[in-house]
Amino acid sequence: MKQIQLLSFLLTLVLLASSPLTASAQKGSGGKGQKENATEKAKEHFKAGQAMFGAGQFEKAAESFLKAYEYKPLAAFLFNIAVCYEKVEKFTEAKQYFVEYLAKDPQTKELSSIQARIRLLDRLIEYKESQKKPVDKPGDKPGDKPGDKPVDKPVDKPGDKPGDKPGDKPGDKPGDKPVDKPGDKPVDKPGDKPGDKPGDKPGDKPGDKPADKPGDKPGDKPAPPLVKPELPPIATRTLTAVSTDPPGAVLYLDNKKEKLGTTPFEGEIPLGKHVLIVEMKGFSDIKREINVQENRMLDIMVSLKKDVNMAWVQITSNVPGAQVFVDNKDIGPVGHTPFNGVLKPGKHTVFVEQDGFREEKRELEVSAGESNTLHVKLERQPIGYLTIMGRNVRDARVKLGNKTICVAPCSKVKIPVGSHRLRIVKKGRKAVEHRVEVVAGEQKTFEVTLNRAPDRTGAISGYVLGLAALGAGIWAGGKSVQFKDDYQADLDAGIPVFSNDSRLQDGKIYAIAANVLYGISALSFTVALYRTFIDTSPDSRIRLQTVPEGASVTWEPLMLPGGAGLGLTFHY
Repeated sequence: MKQIQLLSFLLTLVLLASSPLTASAQKGSGGKGQKENATEKAKEHFKAGQAMFGAGQFEKAAESFLKAYEYKPLAAFLFNIAVCYEKVEKFTEAKQYFVEYLAKDPQTKELSSIQARIRLLDRLIEYKESQKKPVDKPGDKPGDKPGDKPVDKPVDKPGDKPGDKPGDKPGDKPGDKPVDKPGDKPVDKPGDKPGDKPGDKPGDKPGDKPADKPGDKPGDKPAPPLVKPELPPIATRTLTAVSTDPPGAVLYLDNKKEKLGTTPFEGEIPLGKHVLIVEMKGFSDIKREINVQENRMLDIMVSLKKDVNMAWVQITSNVPGAQVFVDNKDIGPVGHTPFNGVLKPGKHTVFVEQDGFREEKRELEVSAGESNTLHVKLERQPIGYLTIMGRNVRDARVKLGNKTICVAPCSKVKIPVGSHRLRIVKKGRKAVEHRVEVVAGEQKTFEVTLNRAPDRTGAISGYVLGLAALGAGIWAGGKSVQFKDDYQADLDAGIPVFSNDSRLQDGKIYAIAANVLYGISALSFTVALYRTFIDTSPDSRIRLQTVPEGASVTWEPLMLPGGAGLGLTFHY
């Protein structure tokens, strides 16, 4: 018998030792098949749940979504379960699954709206609990006390004698009731005889009535009835799941304007046909057409292949936002630091530049399937700073040499070191020039006053008037000579003429007019020449402000009751 027991024990040990190996082998060989089978089961239950939801069988739909979640634990299934329970007003269960949904997908775009919905569900749960309370409230019947159970009996019945039942009133003993009067008469109800005691009103004493009716005391007023909150409309979600090998790929829908998500992705995509774009550095981009249908779950698996024709490149610098050029600067920058992109394998020339820094040029050889990185350190270019402010400088153009560097007022404009010709120009104002020496790191602040330029309108008017008067004088002089010549021709021909001939008088008038017009012309030309070459208005001024060492000067716009201006601040 002992030998049989020993053999049984050894056989059990052998079976126990071999069973894990067998189970592991079965799990390894069938793991992929089981995963695919679980996905198919989840799809079947999801489809069934959507169909039941559309038919109004919300509880059965919730069961189907729950089974789908058991096969494939996706957050969207929890959301659909919550919606189903909400439809049948099982608000506690709906809240539970919404909370589980947020715990599983805390980065959802609808986080705030779902949190608001959970708060509404809390109010609905409170409202539903309030509707379960009995209709009769404490104090509706004489003798009831707040907090008494429904089984409590009224204090007295017609014909009962006081003291027959100990405990009719809390704390009373038979015969010890302070409100009883000699004579052992039945207890009168409060208010039956308003004149029992002079000045007493019904209910003045606690013993007159065991409990006040609701409303007798300010604290006993019933709370206002709860209003049932309204939930905004909601529907179950269609589900699209996208996974990649390796994970971590970026997903786009139809175009690359807006990122859809990162794999593994589980979410809702609008119904219809779309182009799913999968991108991951070091791998070839994949575009796949998908058709999202109502009441169907779409599960997409994408295997990424390493890109042998393109190489992933990352270019960084110590100055974020610097422009990055590759091979040819004429085609413009390919991006800004930090730059991530793809280039053809081989050698490339990379230019990195930024205002105020020296341009850097690097040679980079990139290889497909590898991580190609380049860090460029930019050195600050020796520059100074220029500030222009003052009277009447708004909208004036500030030129350094022949190049306009800013429109006044200007603050801390970067300019290269060295000697420069500074010129401030504004229409209707006298221009001003100044030679400025810029030292690296130094700030030059100039206060400028632009005075009004001479008005050439008077000079032009003088020239016009002078020319007109000169022309008129020449014409009048010609007429005077014509009258004189006609008169003289008649005399020479022997034609009788008289001393009062009108031609003599007209000729004199035209001669006088011609002389007057010549005088006006001469005066107009004199005034015009004066206005042209003589300037009596002051010149515009430019003055360098001296800032003590260790100090700085800044300006800022000021908003005043009567308008706006500029304020100057010195910091020591």
